[in-house]
Parts: sequence; C-alpha cells; structure tokens
Amino acid sequence: MARDGIMNHLNIICVGENNMDLKDKIVGLALVALITLVGWNLKETWTMKEEVFKLKQGQIFLSKQIKKNNNIVKRSIKKQNKKKKKSN
Repeated sequence: MARDGIMNHLNIICVGENNMDLKDKIVGLALVALITLVGWNLKETWTMKEEVFKLKQGQIFLSKQIKKNNNIVKRSIKKQNKKKKKSN
C-alpha cells in the first residue's frame, strides 16, 4: 500500500504535475533514495553473507587438512624416534 503511494508520487514527479509543491517533490525523492539505499544495503549484506559462508567452508577444509598433515608429521617423527632407539 505504501509502495503504491510512493509509485504514484514518483509518477507525479516524473510527469511534472504543477499542483504539487516543492516540499512534496523533495519528500518523494527522499523516499525513493531511502528505498534505493535499503535495497542496495540488503543486496550487499546478502553478498557478504555468501562470502562469509564460503570463507567458513574454506576454513573447515583447511582445518581438516592441517589435522591430516599434523598426523602425518607425528607418525613420521615416531618412526624416526623408533629408528634412533633401535640404532642405539
């Protein structure tokens, strides 16, 4: 409902009807600017949400990879320690 009022306001501004005063035109333009900024902000927020999700997925993958690499290094160190004990 409010949107219809704004759209009518915009149509009047675009058509340039003479019976509207300057104050109404300024209010209409301010509302248009506000709606545009809110829409842009929502789009940017959604984009950032997607990027954060991708970063989290990458972090999970890297965490698993680090754990795997740590286990390989630990096994390698254990093998080296066993070899040293056998040679002594």
